[in-house]
Amino acid sequence: MIQLRKDGVANFADVSALQEEFLRTRTFRIPKLIQDDLLNSMLGRLDRCTWTVMEHKKVGVEASPQDSVLVYALNFLANRPEFLESARKITGLSAIKAFKGRIYRLADSTHYDSWHTDCVGERFIGMSINLGRVPYLGGLFRLRARGSGEILCELPNTGPGDAIFFEISEQLEHMVTAVEGAVPKTAFAGWFVGSDWDYYRDVRRIPVALASLTSRSVSEDASAS
Repeated sequence: MIQLRKDGVANFADVSALQEEFLRTRTFRIPKLIQDDLLNSMLGRLDRCTWTVMEHKKVGVEASPQDSVLVYALNFLANRPEFLESARKITGLSAIKAFKGRIYRLADSTHYDSWHTDCVGERFIGMSINLGRVPYLGGLFRLRARGSGEILCELPNTGPGDAIFFEISEQLEHMVTAVEGAVPKTAFAGWFVGSDWDYYRDVRRIPVALASLTSRSVSEDASAS
């Protein structure tokens, strides 16, 4: 329906079904948001990078990749004007100006995520894209009503390149359940924001990172096979 590609953003169909889903559940899903060949380049690079522990005070612990190229490239794609306009159209939130994301991994029992709102600055919609080849166990996204604790939805997101989107609000909390088994959960996740991140401050570095990802890493994968 909507897909991020090396050459831009493809829109295959009307987004009315996504608009209806968001109004009904405050979430929606886009399967294969990242084009397969681009995703494979990213996964090859993730296979080779090192990971360090990252702690988010009072929220969780996760692993973070020591590879800025992937983070810059994914932020570049997510900030394409066509994609931001699709997000505004689906959610009805005209104040969306940019996307700010990171890559994280939940790999073992020391990694966890707890209930939180993400209401910091002007964050409107959360997005999480699965960056794994093999389906993992557990790692479910949950959304609940703040205060009552009523679970509003529980979403798996195990398809390579699949993405889930969810509303950020003082009335809503979300979390990811523990990962079970040996396969980790790896994702590019973040927020569609208003003015709390100056995306264009870093824009000069991001196209260079994307070019590196789509050329050098492909040749590296070919030589390694």
